[in-house]
Amino acid sequence: MFEDTAAKMKDNGYYMLSTKEDLARGYGGTIWEGTVPDACVQQADRFAANGYLAYSEESAWSAAWYEGFDSNVFGYFGGDWFVNYTMPDYTTKEWCFCPGPEYHHWGGAYAGVTETCPNKGLAALILVTICCDEDIQYDYAVKNHYTPNNRSAASKLISSGEISYDSNVMKTPMAEYNDEIAANTER
Repeated sequence: MFEDTAAKMKDNGYYMLSTKEDLARGYGGTIWEGTVPDACVQQADRFAANGYLAYSEESAWSAAWYEGFDSNVFGYFGGDWFVNYTMPDYTTKEWCFCPGPEYHHWGGAYAGVTETCPNKGLAALILVTICCDEDIQYDYAVKNHYTPNNRSAASKLISSGEISYDSNVMKTPMAEYNDEIAANTER
C-alpha cells in the first residue's frame, strides 16, 4: 500500500520521501548500519529506481535532505523531537504527523550492564527507574519533545497538555500519535 501511494504521489508531482534512509527510519533502523530487514533495503532500492525519492543518492541529514522540508517531498519519518529540533529552521510549510509502519522509540541514550558490572542490582535499579518510572519518562518527554516509552507516561502527557511544539510547523496535537506509539511499542 505504501508503494502504491508513493506512485500516486509521484503522479501528482511529489516525492514520497527524501532519501532511502528516511524509509529505513520508518522501520526503526538504518540502511547504512544494516539494522533493517532485507525487505526494507529492497523497498528502498525500488523507491529509488521508481523515482519516489527526492535524493536517492543522498543520506539523511545532508544539505539536500534539509532542503526537502520546503520542497515537494511529501514525508519524513522522525520522532517527536523532529518537530522542534529539525524542521523549524528549514521549512515554511505546516506539517501533519502520524505513526510509521513500525512502532518504536527513536531517540535517547542507551545503557547496558555487562557481566563484569560490580553492582548489578544498582545498575538494574537505575535502568528500571530511567526506563519505566512514569514521572521520569513524563518529565523527559516534556523537556525534550520525545515520545514516552510506556503507556502510563504517554497517558499522563496527553492529559496534561503541557508538551508544546513549534506552531509554525505543526498546528495539530500529537496526543493520538503519542498514545498509539506508546500502546504498541514492544517492551
